[in-house]
Amino acid sequence: MAPSPSNFEAIVRTQGPWRWWSVDELADCHAAQCFEPSSDAERIGLGRGSAWRINVGGQDAVLRHYRRGGLPARFSASSFLYFGFARTRPWREWQLSCRLWQLGLPVAKPLAAGFTRRAWRYQAALLTARLPDAESLGEKLRHNQEVDWSSLAKTVANFHNTGLDHVDLNVDNLLISRGRWYMIDFDRCQFRRQNRRWQAANCARLKRSLHRKGVFSQSGWSEFERAYSASISAV
Repeated sequence: MAPSPSNFEAIVRTQGPWRWWSVDELADCHAAQCFEPSSDAERIGLGRGSAWRINVGGQDAVLRHYRRGGLPARFSASSFLYFGFARTRPWREWQLSCRLWQLGLPVAKPLAAGFTRRAWRYQAALLTARLPDAESLGEKLRHNQEVDWSSLAKTVANFHNTGLDHVDLNVDNLLISRGRWYMIDFDRCQFRRQNRRWQAANCARLKRSLHRKGVFSQSGWSEFERAYSASISAV
């Protein structure tokens, strides 16, 4: 039996091979509309590349299929071991995303999520509202556009002040939409007690991402560090 969604309206149901849930606005939609993109759906560069822009139930949305990275991807790029509904990756990310949304933090609104299961393995997908005119930090820097590092740092600090540990903070998971910074992709992330160690690890990962993409700027990073230090809560 599926656990009831906490603090966010959702409808959990089964349609075809999909076990899925959504917000009320998509109650009349079919799972295939939400999670199976058409051949002409627009591919977008998000995460490991399995993402599409689609329109479902009148919602301009981003569909992401869960995929593995690194060494595990060599054995299974898109399937995961099933240990029960509550431990599936889409359910966990859905719950966390809903909580962040309710806290008023800048995240894309979660719309639907689900998985298909075959024996002890499953594949999964997540649907979120598309952020209008969004551009990633990496895109802005690659195009030599000006970045408000202070505003970006305050956004990261606000997430950290709520206890959000983003285990894959990088230049592709920070988006700016109409002048406001957003954080996306919360797969495997979690809420934790505030601690300088994991907070510093998040920032160090972001810094490595800047270096890896060849867009690191010492002056920009120094501004980020100053604003972050001024915004982070005392532990």
